[in-house]
Amino acid sequence: MKKKLIAIAIATVVAAPLTAQAIDMSGDARVRYYSNSNTAGATDQKGAQTDSRVGLNFSAADGKTAVAKARVEIINTHGTTESSAGVDKVYIDNAYISANIAGINVMGGKTIGNWGHKFYVWDKQGDRVHITKKMGDMTAALIFTKAAEAGLYTASTTAAGSEDDDADTSVTTLLFKMGKMGGIRYDMKAADGVADTSDTVKTNTLALYGGAPLGGGWGLGFEAMSISGSNDNVGGADPAGMGFMLAAMGKVGGADLSVGYASVKDGAASDDDFFSFAGTGTQAGSMMTGLTSSEDGHSMNAMFAVANMSVSSSTSIEAGVGIIKYVDETASGLAMGGDMDETVISVKANHKLSKMTSAIAQFGNFSGDFVKGSHYGASIE
Repeated sequence: MKKKLIAIAIATVVAAPLTAQAIDMSGDARVRYYSNSNTAGATDQKGAQTDSRVGLNFSAADGKTAVAKARVEIINTHGTTESSAGVDKVYIDNAYISANIAGINVMGGKTIGNWGHKFYVWDKQGDRVHITKKMGDMTAALIFTKAAEAGLYTASTTAAGSEDDDADTSVTTLLFKMGKMGGIRYDMKAADGVADTSDTVKTNTLALYGGAPLGGGWGLGFEAMSISGSNDNVGGADPAGMGFMLAAMGKVGGADLSVGYASVKDGAASDDDFFSFAGTGTQAGSMMTGLTSSEDGHSMNAMFAVANMSVSSSTSIEAGVGIIKYVDETASGLAMGGDMDETVISVKANHKLSKMTSAIAQFGNFSGDFVKGSHYGASIE
């Protein structure tokens, strides 16, 4: 029944009449240089390059109930050819149609997913169908996400008793948000097996977030998640884990300051862009690759502080520091186990050259028991 309802919703969005009165177009561009120098254990990784990106935004509405939007990015690494695999590409950031039907919003396509304070989900593209109902300050939604698709009947084998299977991964989400107070969501993820429909991995995640004023211009934010599930694969461990984040946000002088603590354990992972440190190179948007705990009894914990301030009408600075503690951890590419400490420092300066153009300089440094390195970057965008 659930899949039938989703199919009806998709058909409704596709069939929604959209006779646009006009198509709005806008764009942006960036030219960037960055240099990375990392040492992970006995391995040195160094490199520098320049690249460029052009983004095109399209929006069309019928003036009443429906709108279609899309963003396309054209990315080029300088000095490469158009045929260079994985280097130059035309990338669809998002593309969807949204229609209001009988007080309910139905949206389908490639959308951007966000949740709470960045800890669990933030800025994640996905092929989704949203069915949303707003009731004053409250919002209820049913979301279906197709996270992976291996095609219809492409995973057949010749082993006795095996069968063709549409190997894919989907997530069904129920969520409820209460204005600025916070929200709660329940994600039901099913990853079908390759050769047999019985080897599905089911992962259920309960996540909630909220906040409260502390007085004096300060506020408190929290977010937590709990993971459970089942693994029908022979010898596979059942999904598990938990994590939380607690942060205080306010002003110190002319700076906006966030300080907090985050932890994941027993197989849980935070969002890749949880830390708002300025990023360079392939880590665009974040100096961190998220907090990831590999298995039962292992954890990663972090204390962090991030400050943003304007030094003039055209110049702003963001600076952050994080102290990460690995507890009996071997995940995230670490080749050694046990307890380890890492410190991350990042600085980003943004200077407006005109109303539409900025010059940005970035610096980040890793230091600790295992990973060491520095990142530099500059861009015009």
